[in-house]
Amino acid sequence: MPPPPDPLEALLVPVDDELVEEDELVEVEVPMPPLPVVIPAPPEPPSPAPPAPAIPPAPPRPIPPAPIPPAPPAEPAPPEEEPPEDEPPEDEPPEDE
Repeated sequence: MPPPPDPLEALLVPVDDELVEEDELVEVEVPMPPLPVVIPAPPEPPSPAPPAPAIPPAPPRPIPPAPIPPAPPAEPAPPEEEPPEDEPPEDEPPEDE
């Protein structure tokens, strides 16, 4: 199998053997292909995106009422005075025997 071709050999230019000796340097002009002209494409205008829906401001948060301190323990109310059941009411006359 033959060895792959040397890529540098493609750059060699044939020179007339009569004019050049082995140890002599020779300047050779190699025509360069013209460089491609690259024209940058104009920037694309930004696509008109639909406007984002406006986010309404959050309603103000209600301030919680201050905690009401517990009421001091109430004193027991005095019992209402009821007439004793043994005594007859004052409206009625006492029963006679």
